Amino acid sequence: MMMHSTAGGTGSGLGSFLLERLNDRFPKKLIQTYSVFPNAESGDVVVAPYNSLLSLKRLANHADSVVVLDNAALARIAADRLNFDNPSFAQTNQLVRLGSRRPTQALADGPVLVWDRSRPSWPPRRRRCVTRAT
Repeated sequence: MMMHSTAGGTGSGLGSFLLERLNDRFPKKLIQTYSVFPNAESGDVVVAPYNSLLSLKRLANHADSVVVLDNAALARIAADRLNFDNPSFAQTNQLVRLGSRRPTQALADGPVLVWDRSRPSWPPRRRRCVTRAT
């Protein structure tokens, strides 16, 4: 799993270079990226759309799964749904972290989350999948 921004030189250039090298070094491993694309209306870097466009080729050629995250949509979610007046980078980064946590949680934790409909509590209770040899 790889997280990077496609707007700046480090995230798009070095990030896509590392992606290519990882794919060359570990060809049988699945590579999933969480790529944050820049806001087209207001960006800090003038060449951000060009950096994103150039990194798309390496993403298409070397990643098995690309989750596209729109920077403007993240800011809108933070402002509208979470009621932040002026969302900071830390708040939008937390949205990215939480969004990438769910799909990979089973790999990191091991236990399976089970929702028990009879108990309306959160978080759901954890149950381990155990198999016994006979």
